[in-house]
Amino acid sequence: MKITTTILALLFATSLCAKPLQLDYVIYDPVGESGNQQIIIDGSSITSSLYQTWNNRVVDYKETTEVDEMGQVISFQVKGTSAFGAQIEEVYRCDAGTASWKSTAESGSTPSDCKTYYLPLDSAGGATMLLNKAAIDKGSVDLLPSGALTATKLNQVELVEGDKRANLTLYAFSGTGFNPSFVWVDEEGLRFATYWSSGGSLRQGWDRKHLETLGEIEKAAEQQYYEELAAKMAVPIESELLLKNVAIVDVKTGVRTEGRDVLLADGKITAIGSNLSSTDARIIDAKGQTLIPGMWEMHGHLSIGQGIMNIAAGVTSVRDIGNEHENIMRVEDLFENNTIIGPTVYRSGFIDKLSPYASKSSKTAESLDEALAHVDWFADRGYGQIKLYSSIEPEWVKPLAERAHARGMRISGHIPAFMTAEEAVKAGYDEIQHMNMLFLNFLEKNIDTRTKLRFTIPGTEGGNLDLTSQEVKDFVALMKEKGTVVDPTITIINYAFNAKAGVSNIAFNDVAAHLPPSIQRGIRQGMLRIEEHEREAYSASAANMNRMIKVLHDAGVQVIPGTDFYNGIAYHSELKSYVAAGISEADVLRLATLDASSVVKAEKMTGSIEVGKAADLVLIDGNPLEDFSVIRRTTLVIKGQQMYQPDRLWQSIGVQPFAKSIEL
Repeated sequence: MKITTTILALLFATSLCAKPLQLDYVIYDPVGESGNQQIIIDGSSITSSLYQTWNNRVVDYKETTEVDEMGQVISFQVKGTSAFGAQIEEVYRCDAGTASWKSTAESGSTPSDCKTYYLPLDSAGGATMLLNKAAIDKGSVDLLPSGALTATKLNQVELVEGDKRANLTLYAFSGTGFNPSFVWVDEEGLRFATYWSSGGSLRQGWDRKHLETLGEIEKAAEQQYYEELAAKMAVPIESELLLKNVAIVDVKTGVRTEGRDVLLADGKITAIGSNLSSTDARIIDAKGQTLIPGMWEMHGHLSIGQGIMNIAAGVTSVRDIGNEHENIMRVEDLFENNTIIGPTVYRSGFIDKLSPYASKSSKTAESLDEALAHVDWFADRGYGQIKLYSSIEPEWVKPLAERAHARGMRISGHIPAFMTAEEAVKAGYDEIQHMNMLFLNFLEKNIDTRTKLRFTIPGTEGGNLDLTSQEVKDFVALMKEKGTVVDPTITIINYAFNAKAGVSNIAFNDVAAHLPPSIQRGIRQGMLRIEEHEREAYSASAANMNRMIKVLHDAGVQVIPGTDFYNGIAYHSELKSYVAAGISEADVLRLATLDASSVVKAEKMTGSIEVGKAADLVLIDGNPLEDFSVIRRTTLVIKGQQMYQPDRLWQSIGVQPFAKSIEL
């Protein structure tokens, strides 16, 4: 069957065929198949199904879309379960001059001639394929409830396998999120493949090797996109830069001193004082601004599209806590050489035991010997840390920690299934990721942390934990004694435990209005499957976990800010949660800068404003020691020999800026 270039012809041609057009896709992770997708076009009806598993998460959607004789979508319905268990149910209909939509997150209606496309919050594939097809045909299409989708043609390739040939085109689709999405379509404009660093989706019947071929072409196109952005946004410091009349925060003492000058050259801080001058320097008058060290995101999983968000937020260093090796090496190189905009990268390796629950984003092992070999593999390639995941056997932890320590690396992670946090610390854990993992130590023993029990037990029981109990005091003292670091990722816990369909999430109340419309819609969705009678318990648990951050800090346990979530956007929410928990603004700034740099042994190079250290600096409009909410109001970010205006960076990804940048 030949499908012409319009949806109308597509539907008429399909209706005349002896059988419907069926498109089947295989979804891959790094190890093998991890799901499937099917789209069936039968006359005016398009039915879709999507099933995908990864890291003990399951997406299971069923969808039906109806179109009229002109190929316009007149109804859409999707039901199913999201990755973390929340129920999905969404409907759209256009009839009698009115378009209406309703989901678990929102409802609305507007007068409509049914020529505007609806953007689903969730899709099994069919509705998204029609929407992308329309954008390809028209260049750009308006969307309901708001916004527009634009398709940009990037590249073409012919795939050959035996007697099969496929002429494919790569498109970038932009306007519905922070970054463009990339899709390969066939000659009819129908999706053929989608690539991501740890796998992808490919039309059934074609060898997976083609996904890698398409991926290399896509990565080059994506890189070109971000290189062009960097060429527009980055301002090189050609010789010297002199910041005049600025207030400097000394994160070691927590003191802010006004009326200071800071001279930068060759990517370093070369002088700090009053009435500094230089005949070669570019001068910026920063009166009324506060200068802080560049901040550190300690729980990232980076891609090249995330660099802009981090830099705009004043995050100049990111610890990547687990990634596909080739991807993170590429990201690190592009960021380090300023080919594209992004922070300095510090790499952590990632190991899990191969199991039905395993995360396969990096290294998996079937034996302790294989896991030990992975530790050596990461050490040989300059990684500074190993993160262990939930399927690791408890008895493996001690020898893995010993090997990591012998190779000069730290060891951290989730608490493995059927192990307690206390046992992990005693076995050699240097750090615990996620506050829910720490709370499990006190709630129930022998928990299978590979499953959603790692969320549901802390969610329903965490509010009852007495933080003044002897059991808690003893474990906190043990962490202090051992030097154990805690990476609480409290923002994602606040988000998940308080997420209620139809309500803007409290974790982003102060920022929601700045986000792209589609992202605003998304943060009104549920995340976990929380029954109505459980909501009070989940909310109380989140509040207790926030209080635990202050308990840890007061006891001298090192807390570091990481998000595992919306880059840049969630980071400030993380810091603000620490202040809300009762930690002083000065201490939080130190946690976000010097203390974080110390964890990766970079404190002699960065983390504070001192002569000789890296010129990783952020100007803030306001005084964060008095009003921490101004931490979002970045007005200039300096990373080495590059300067960036945050308002321009935010605008480039569809975010309304939080402050006007310094003029350059």
